[in-house]
Parts: sequence; C-alpha cells; structure tokens
Amino acid sequence: MNGRTDLTVLVVDDDKDVGSLVADALREGGYSVVVHTDPREALAALSEHAIGLVVTDLQMPEMDGIELLRRVKAASPQTPVLLMSAFGTVDSAVQAMKDGAFDFLTKPVDLGHLVELVRRALEFHALKRENQDLRTEVADLRGSRIAPTGSSLAMKRVLELAQTVAETDSTVLITGESGTGKEVLADFIQRQSPRRQGRYVKVNCAALTATLLESELFGHEKGAFTGAVERRAGRFEQADHGTIFLDEIGELTPEAQARFLRVVQNRELVRVGGAAVVPLDIRVLCATHKDLKAEMAAGRFREDLYYRVHVFPIHLPPLRERRGDIPALALDLLGHVRARIGRGPQDISPEALQRLSGARWPGNVRELENVLERSAILCTRPVLEPADLPAELMQDQPAEAQVAAAVGGVPALERVRTEAERQQIQAALEECHWDMTQTARRLGISRSTLYVKLNACGIRR
Repeated sequence: MNGRTDLTVLVVDDDKDVGSLVADALREGGYSVVVHTDPREALAALSEHAIGLVVTDLQMPEMDGIELLRRVKAASPQTPVLLMSAFGTVDSAVQAMKDGAFDFLTKPVDLGHLVELVRRALEFHALKRENQDLRTEVADLRGSRIAPTGSSLAMKRVLELAQTVAETDSTVLITGESGTGKEVLADFIQRQSPRRQGRYVKVNCAALTATLLESELFGHEKGAFTGAVERRAGRFEQADHGTIFLDEIGELTPEAQARFLRVVQNRELVRVGGAAVVPLDIRVLCATHKDLKAEMAAGRFREDLYYRVHVFPIHLPPLRERRGDIPALALDLLGHVRARIGRGPQDISPEALQRLSGARWPGNVRELENVLERSAILCTRPVLEPADLPAELMQDQPAEAQVAAAVGGVPALERVRTEAERQQIQAALEECHWDMTQTARRLGISRSTLYVKLNACGIRR
C-alpha cells in the first residue's frame, strides 16, 4: 500500500503562502490537492470533492482549527484530519486528539514529515475500512441475509429491478405486505450500490413517537425544546455521503412529511429549532406496507411527496402468490436460522416442505422464518419432519389438491430443492470469482463437499 489515493487532500490555512507551500509538497507526493484560506469555504468543499484527508491550521480568524475539525468529523467521521500550528501547546494537541485529530504538527512544518503523515493517515483509515468490510462479510456468513430468495417469475423480476436500480442514485420505494422482506431487499440494493462503502442508516418510522420523530430524523438545535441541551445531528445527517432506509414511511406525520419533502427534493434540511440549511449527499430508500395512493386520496400522505419517493417502485409479492418459492426459501432460511442459534436440522424432508408450501402465511417470510426457528430449536433429528412443525400449521392447509397443484407433489419438491442448491452454489461461485476455498467458506461446507456438489449439480465453469 503506497498511501496514494484517488481522493483529494483539503488544505486549509488563512496564510495563502503557507497553504500553497503545503499543497505543492503534497502534489509532489502524488496527491490531488484543494486549498482554501477560508474554513467556511473549506467545509463547502467537503460536499464538492471526494475529500480523503484534511490538513488545517489551528489559528484562523473566521473559525479555528479545532472547530473546523469538529465540523469535519460531524459531517464525515471517517475523514482523517491533521492540525498545524505555530502556537503549538500541549493543551491544544490534547484537545485536538480528543476531538478526533489524527495528529498535531507545529510550524514551521517539516514538509517531508507532513507528506509521510498524510500517507500513514490514509493507509490507517483504508485499513479501518477494510476491517469494517471484513466484519460485515463475517456477519453475513454467520447468518444475516444478503438477498431475497426466489426463483419464481415474480421474484426474478424483483431482483432484476433491484440490481438495475442499485447502480444508480435514484430514490426507491419498496412496497408489499408486512413480512415480505422489504428491509432485506433494501439491504441488497445498498450492498450492490456505489455507496456500499458509505454509511447506511436504517429508520423504522413506525417505531418512533410523533414527538420524537422529527428530532430523530432531522436533528435539532440547542434549546429547540425542553431537554435539548445541545445540538444533535439527526438520522439524515448521520447518513450523509451514504444511504438512508426509511421503513414504513406511511407513518410519517404531516410535519415530518413536509421536512422529508425538502430532503428528497433538494437534498437539504433544516434542523428542528434552527434556520441554517444543511446540505446532504444521500441516497434514499423507502418502504411501506400501506397503499400510499389511498393514503394520498384520504389526505394522510402528501401528493408532492408521493411523486418524489415514487421514482422507482418495486413491489414485493406476498408469499401466498409465489408458493413455488417456498421450498427454496425455507431451505435458505433454515441455514440462516442454524447459523444464528447454533443448532437445528440440516435439511427439510419433502413432506415437511409440502406442508410449508401449503400454508397460508399471512405473516409472509417473517412468519415462515419464525416457524422454522421454533421448529429448529425443538427438532433433535438431522432432517426436519412434519411432526416438528407447529400443530396449528396443519389447520392452515388448503385442500390437498391445491397443495399438490401449488408445489407439484413430492418429486417436484425434490427437483426444486436440487435447483435451489444449484442456484445457491452458482451465485456463491460468481461472488467469489470461482475461488473454491472462498466459495466453500461462504457456503459453510468443505472444499471436498463443494466438489461433490459441483459434480452432482453439473456445474462447470
């Protein structure tokens, strides 16, 4: 790692000559540089350039370096900051480090040492990002769901739309009944997007009271209301340079809808109790189980906001409308349940899959996962059988003929299981670029088992 980056170094010093000297040294070191003498203009540059690091003077008339450091960290916590001062004191250095500075230098600055510090700071933060990515990948392998599962025409279309829109910055509205996997789909879009390395903030609007909603989303100024003892950044500001997912946006209050409209329309907000406009660089994903057109007609949802969030709608069908997906989905969910609880059967019998496929599932995928988790906890056999399923599931079965028509009988179920496994292995191979060791690790099997399955499924590169 040589420390060079496609990001830009921002140099801030009210002394134009010093700023130019520092910038020249950094450019000779191979870095792209932007120089400002006014800290306020420097803050604006954070949203105009891909700033990788900030070098700032401590003593400046408009805003001192400590305050600039705090504002940079508030806007972009991962951006390293180096402070310079001709009046270097122990107190200043301690305060700078407390506020998140990477290092503190005294003037006259040794330019060679400065370039080396910039290299080290960028390398350090690159390693932090890599470690965070690794922790995220490990969490995925331990059972979190990366993408929705389904081979039905409806789900294939959903995934095609999600993959296409993920490559853009467009606002997405995911609709569907409760439990259909709207959050899972939003997570999938975020992980496939160019902003996947940025912050990802998720908010369940239905879980926030009306009194807390606006402050939680948009932040507040000190003294905005009783108990507001200091300025607080809201969820939108926390997601700056990243993605925000708003679940159940149909629960937003009229006041919150008005503020949200400004965010999606202008990418800016005003904190509660404040007047200053805060610019935002965010990608917005939304979801709701409500019919927003009906809510709009009833006067409960703003028409202008509806058309702002309805840029790219994706509808997730309920489980009862894609029963053919249930066998593969159940097998996929069982694997995640096993990883989460550390126990449970490794497979599901064709008869049990038939019972699962015949249930009505008013709670959709969430209900199916809950049933599988309960059954996995109680099951002591390696294969989940009908006797391990809740008794009430039997009472929820349609006529036998309907079940057979829906899933094609037991032989068809076995074919579905084989196809589901083949698709899972194929997807893992492509994600790991056909690295057999990584693919086996991602699937939770040995390399030898992987080769056996490749041969059984007829998978060839």
